[in-house]
Amino acid sequence: MKIITYNLNGLRAANKLNVLEWLKKENADIICLQEVRADQNICEEILQDFNSNYNITYNCAEKKGYSGTITLSKQSPTKVLTGLNSNINDIEGRTIISQFDNYTIVNSYIPNGSKRLDYKKQFIADLTNKIIELKKDNQKIYLCCDANVAHKEIDVNKPKETSKKSGFLLEERILIDNILKNDFIDCFRELNKDKIQYTWRSYKARQENNDYGWRFRFDYIFCSDNLVKDLIKCYSPDLEYSDHLPVILEVK
Repeated sequence: MKIITYNLNGLRAANKLNVLEWLKKENADIICLQEVRADQNICEEILQDFNSNYNITYNCAEKKGYSGTITLSKQSPTKVLTGLNSNINDIEGRTIISQFDNYTIVNSYIPNGSKRLDYKKQFIADLTNKIIELKKDNQKIYLCCDANVAHKEIDVNKPKETSKKSGFLLEERILIDNILKNDFIDCFRELNKDKIQYTWRSYKARQENNDYGWRFRFDYIFCSDNLVKDLIKCYSPDLEYSDHLPVILEVK
């Protein structure tokens, strides 16, 4: 099975750059998209060619041109939830939980903390509690997300300069520690112990071949520890569709 998670930084913009053609060629079983930044009717029109091969769940933000998540799956989910709390409307369209017979996919776009750090920290805490709750039923969980947090110094190219900025604050990194302490695995790091890989590049960094500009590993696929034996390969191809790179996970 192949799983892709990808912050598109706008579905319309990515579509103009032929990201959908790339996705078709990848032929993944699960595709989790974040920051689609468009109303559902626009997203449906752009993704209409995927309807024959995928079940598609949309969770678009109420605010136009902002946030939003989409999950595409070849297999039909048995249950779909939008948001982390069924009693609270996910007005920013940040999370889709798709349950299947043998596993659960959580697609989540964690807020940027530059202006809303407390909100971001609470969101990560709530997300962690949700995946712990799902795992209590012995479910197998994949969490696909743009975390907007680089976990370790190996995950950022300028750790000293960025240690005082949201994205690499110690208090944010501890929240990623907490996910892992609750029996979840960072799939990329599990399979690539010492590899340097960044999934977000500042636009300055994108325009330079050297180490100019900031680079972070913001994008993750976490899995519950009962799936670790199934992991085969996790990687990020160097694409130009977004300021983010996709994360691709192959599992048995």
